[in-house]
Amino acid sequence: RGGDRRDAAALAAARHGVTVTVRRIGSAIQTFFGAGDITGFAELGRADFAVTRQFAAELLLAGVQIIPRGLIYLSAAHGEEDLAETGAAIDAAYGALAAGAAA
Repeated sequence: RGGDRRDAAALAAARHGVTVTVRRIGSAIQTFFGAGDITGFAELGRADFAVTRQFAAELLLAGVQIIPRGLIYLSAAHGEEDLAETGAAIDAAYGALAAGAAA
């Protein structure tokens, strides 16, 4: 399930023209903005953490719990409705980021 959500998050970002790396770590999804592909600690310096905080703020406003460094935990306790709502909130947050970048 987590891999599917990671893929959906990456596709939503691409739809909005947002550059993000989405990684799955166990039951967590981690986002890194504006950095190209992040594969390890050495590349973290390229990530735009200001955009990550904006993304986190958008999700928190939508009621999705996210750690401000871009980490979202998913578990078996989340049903399909929860996951769909989270996916919609992620899509909307990417849209807000894209609109802010265009302004």
